[in-house]
Amino acid sequence: MKNYEELINEIELLKQALLFYADGKNYLPSQYDSSVCHINPQSLKPMINVDNGEQARFALKRLQETLDQNQEMQDEYIKEIQEKIEANKPPEGVLRLIEELRKTNEDGDIK
Repeated sequence: MKNYEELINEIELLKQALLFYADGKNYLPSQYDSSVCHINPQSLKPMINVDNGEQARFALKRLQETLDQNQEMQDEYIKEIQEKIEANKPPEGVLRLIEELRKTNEDGDIK
């Protein structure tokens, strides 16, 4: 089970991936300082091409893992509740006795 900090970290990861893809500058060719860098500007690719969706795939994978884990916990919880209900079910004889007492009380024999 993931703790609160792990869930907050995953939310932050998703936020960063979304911010990266939402930033229009990442779709423009990379910037460089010609005084420091001697690269042909035409060879620079936009950051979005360098990333090739890696951040999004990683964030989506982590999100799916969390969703799967939550579903598994929910299934286990329901199973545990059903098992406890079955384990605490009164024996059939006790149920018959209760029903007989209820009928007797309705007939007015027991007050």
